[in-house]
Amino acid sequence: MAERVGDGSPSKLVTGIYIDLPQRKLVFDVDGQPQVILRLASYGLVLEQVAELEEAELEATAPQQELQPEKTVTLTGRLHTTPKPGRADRAGNPTAYAQFAAHVEGEPEVHLYVATFHRGTDQLALKLRQQAQITVEGYPHVGDPSGGRLDTLSVIRLLDYPGKNPPRRSS
Repeated sequence: MAERVGDGSPSKLVTGIYIDLPQRKLVFDVDGQPQVILRLASYGLVLEQVAELEEAELEATAPQQELQPEKTVTLTGRLHTTPKPGRADRAGNPTAYAQFAAHVEGEPEVHLYVATFHRGTDQLALKLRQQAQITVEGYPHVGDPSGGRLDTLSVIRLLDYPGKNPPRRSS
C-alpha cells in the first residue's frame, strides 16, 4: 500500500541510488527500475524523468557489478627515499610518505611505489632511513604513467622493519 504525501497523492519508495561519477549523475530506482536522474551540469542541477531518456543511456548508468572490498597486499622491499611527514589523511590523522621498491609476484622487475604510511605507521616510518628493508601490508592503487605518476601504496601495517623488537618467546 502506497503512503500518501501531504497533498494526498501516493508516494513511491526509492529502492536504490546509483552514483555515476564520470557522468556526474545520481540515478534513483523505484521498485528496481530507474525513475529519476539528478545530473550536475555547468549551470546547476538538472532533474530528468526516466521517460525522457533513451534506453541506451539508462544502461550506461546502471551498476555494472557489485563493488568488491579492496584487498590488501603484503610486500617486502626497500625504501628508495627517507620517509618524510605527509599531509593529514581524510580523518585528519598524520601520514608519512616515501618511495618504496618491492618485488611483486608475476612482475619481472622491481615495482616502484609512492608509499603513504597511515594508522600509526607514520611514526615508525619517520624513524627509518633510505634503503631500509621493510615488509608492509597495504592497499595498492594504480598511478598514471602517461602523467609520470607512480603507483601508490597506502600502508596500514609495518610488519617488519629495522629496529623492530623480535617476538617474545614464552617459556
